[in-house]
Amino acid sequence: MGQDHPSSPLTLFIEKLQRRCTLSDDDCEALRSLPFTVQRHDAARYLARAGDQNLSVMVLVSGYVHRHRVLSNGSRQIVAVHLAGDLLTLPHAASRRATESLQALTPIKVVEIAPAPMIALSRERPAIAEALLLESIADASIFREWVINLGRRDARTRTAHLLCELGTRSAENDLGDRTTFRLPLTQEQLADILGLTSVHVNRTLRGMKSSGLIDYGNGWVSVPDWTKLSKEADFDASYLSMDPV
Repeated sequence: MGQDHPSSPLTLFIEKLQRRCTLSDDDCEALRSLPFTVQRHDAARYLARAGDQNLSVMVLVSGYVHRHRVLSNGSRQIVAVHLAGDLLTLPHAASRRATESLQALTPIKVVEIAPAPMIALSRERPAIAEALLLESIADASIFREWVINLGRRDARTRTAHLLCELGTRSAENDLGDRTTFRLPLTQEQLADILGLTSVHVNRTLRGMKSSGLIDYGNGWVSVPDWTKLSKEADFDASYLSMDPV
């Protein structure tokens, strides 16, 4: 069952919704009081596979998850990377079949909530419904930017753009500073995000490092000059929709 603030596993998620729009103390307490279970999974564990029927609303409490599709030729496209505090399944989609697979990048902790109580709460409390809507709009905005990244940016620019996004999102979710953040992605996984080969990703990262744009190793990235990297990336954080309304 739900736990009291500040120890509730839903705290990061609630704080994220509060950045979307204003929630009252009663709204936050209602979210914390939702019945839930906490699950822990090892890295590489599938939370859902494409075609599975979702049975719960999932919120990522800690760790990293990626969302992907595997094509008939065996190639994989990663379409999202989720950080702690992210909503992994929307309440109204929780009873439908998954269109992509969700897989842990690292050891993770996930909160699972039955869809019905979450849907009922959103109907009873308009501010929560609005926050969930804005969260889904922000996710769609990120997805559109990833399409632009793949379709219209070269390898170096799209790599820089991805790093700027992950740094910004990490800072917003209190997972580090945007100039020093975790990157738990192999070069193969980066290739599956960026639409490149692993060899091309390796060459691009080495070139960016030699240019002083980034340093990286042991699953971490540091950015010596954020302005320089964001200019290289043609990065405008407004698509992340992080300003409160």
